[in-house]
Amino acid sequence: MAKLNYGIITAIFAGALFLSPHFVYAETAGNQDDFIQAIFTQIISDFTPMAHMSPNHGSINDVRGLISIKQGNFTQAITDFNELIKADPNYSYNYFLRGVVYSKQGNFAQAISDYTKSVEINPKDAEFYCNRGLGYAKQSNFVQAISDFTKAMELDSDILNAYYGRGLAYYMVKEYDKSWADVHKIHDLGVEIDPKFIENLKKISGTVVEMDSHDIEFYRHRASEDAKQGNYVQAIADYTKVIEMKPDGYSAYSLRAEVYYALKEYDKAWIDVHKARDLAGFDSWPKFIEDLKKASGREN
Repeated sequence: MAKLNYGIITAIFAGALFLSPHFVYAETAGNQDDFIQAIFTQIISDFTPMAHMSPNHGSINDVRGLISIKQGNFTQAITDFNELIKADPNYSYNYFLRGVVYSKQGNFAQAISDYTKSVEINPKDAEFYCNRGLGYAKQSNFVQAISDFTKAMELDSDILNAYYGRGLAYYMVKEYDKSWADVHKIHDLGVEIDPKFIENLKKISGTVVEMDSHDIEFYRHRASEDAKQGNYVQAIADYTKVIEMKPDGYSAYSLRAEVYYALKEYDKAWIDVHKARDLAGFDSWPKFIEDLKKASGREN
């Protein structure tokens, strides 16, 4: 099963990795560097650690720290994780969580320092390398970012953010063939990448990837474009075709749920949310779920 950094898509790599009618990336960045950095920023912004990932789950500081991250109260989160580190300086995940907070604040030097400490204590956790890679990418240190993303993949071959991050990093260092290889891997994992990035990669690499009606990416791309333009009926038809072609991929269910949401067909949206949850093992778009709860008057 493909693994995202938990909660990465509240807009959405949401964000961000996926393109949906409800949340859309900043596609109007002024130049290529700004555009790629905007995607990295979105990935970092959308990352929300889950309580069960923490070894201190249940402690007051841990629970409050995680809630503070979700609420954007980063000062309180850092205070709580400082206390956890002081109490037990050998828990790698406490440094990782504090690094997540620093990343969200844009303090990437400090975030990298904490991720590095996490790696020193536990060099077997792919998430530590992946998030440090994102930090290096935000500093435009793409060579080091590629190294960390690669290490993350060695530890977990299905860590989606690592493939996406490395593909973007390869693009920035002009290794376009390698960027395409990661793009194809992400497609194989059943996830749609920002179409503008794909178009940019085609143009700058001189590679033309034709899509036809037998290609699942044809339907994914057309569905995304129709959803953005408000052609929801056609978008639903195309996402349904994607599901028929790849029934074990959760992203099409998640994306179709957002189209149903736009049409106010909330019961159908919930059906797709439940299917996506069953396939992925977690809710990939927490903010969308909250919006759906409010709009539908249902909790599940």
